[in-house]
Amino acid sequence: MKIRKIASLTAALSFIVMLLTNIILYIVPQGRIAYWADWRLWNLTKEQWGNIHINTGILLLTALGFHIYYNWKPILSYLKDAELSSLKTFTKKMGLDLKESMSLLKEAEFTIEGEMQTLSAIGKLNNVSPQQIYLTIKPSENKSAVYSGKEKNFRILHLPEQAV
Repeated sequence: MKIRKIASLTAALSFIVMLLTNIILYIVPQGRIAYWADWRLWNLTKEQWGNIHINTGILLLTALGFHIYYNWKPILSYLKDAELSSLKTFTKKMGLDLKESMSLLKEAEFTIEGEMQTLSAIGKLNNVSPQQIYLTIKPSENKSAVYSGKEKNFRILHLPEQAV
């Protein structure tokens, strides 16, 4: 676990240094002018700033390589499409209550076969997109309408306090 932290911090710090050297190298006078005038910033020449930039870039790429290697499983889980997750997995990842989400879907008249059904399958079964399934179970303080799968229209389930 220590190497994961070291790789992440090294990548972050080297990115910051790369950003700084990139800005400096952008505002530095052209090569001949910088060399002729013996241009320096913080007592470093244009060539030295370039060397720092290149070496820090190599460090950044190496640290990012380690970061990707040590975080491969989380990266893959981030890349998986939400609509391919089961309702149970999706609600867990999103920090939603499974029973409440199923209740909201049933209240909105969606047909659900079970908690292991994917959002994509629920959407296909009800002729809606997985996004509309999510919008139905998404917690919101100002949630005023929920998509109704069978009627293919919106119906009001909860009015915001300002409207009452």
